[in-house]
Amino acid sequence: MAATGSRQERHGKKYFPEYQVWLEMKGRCTNPNNKRYGLYGGRGITICAAWLNSFETFLRDMGRRPGTGREWLLERDNNDLGYSPENCRWATYAAQSRNKRNNKRYTYKGRSMILVDWAEATGIPYATLKSRVRSYGWTIARAVETPVNAPRVTSRMLTHNGMKLPMCEMARRYGLDPRTVAGRLRKGLSVEESLRPVN
Repeated sequence: MAATGSRQERHGKKYFPEYQVWLEMKGRCTNPNNKRYGLYGGRGITICAAWLNSFETFLRDMGRRPGTGREWLLERDNNDLGYSPENCRWATYAAQSRNKRNNKRYTYKGRSMILVDWAEATGIPYATLKSRVRSYGWTIARAVETPVNAPRVTSRMLTHNGMKLPMCEMARRYGLDPRTVAGRLRKGLSVEESLRPVN
């Protein structure tokens, strides 16, 4: 561990964002305790010796990330091969999303695309579409047809006094902040208790 620290001090680049990328790459490929090891090292994804042993070599081969934000990721062109200069490049999150093994396609009006492509086609932020489809369980039609500035409605439905409404709408009918109702429900209160007026 001390040797690693001295190398960090020698190259003076441990605060470079690329250094964190290098550490994360090593972790998922070489550390069985890493939560992502099964998707990388556990299925035979390796790191070339030159990169494994030297951040300076990794940085020389890859160069600095083209952008300043975390949207620039280390991308392998062939997902079945390891990390090496011949198989890696900097790519945006959107580009990397298109190269995932587990991409799911969503069909709407005869077109079948992954979420990142639907985001580009509709102008709706990817994070918004992802939340709508994966967290709230919306259909792709509802997700792309609902304007971004529309009131947020989750898929959670509440039934009370013969009415069945989305939680946000039910809360507003009772003059409550939806966050208050959501918090009460998370604490295990019943729907009736969650809709009581705030004292």
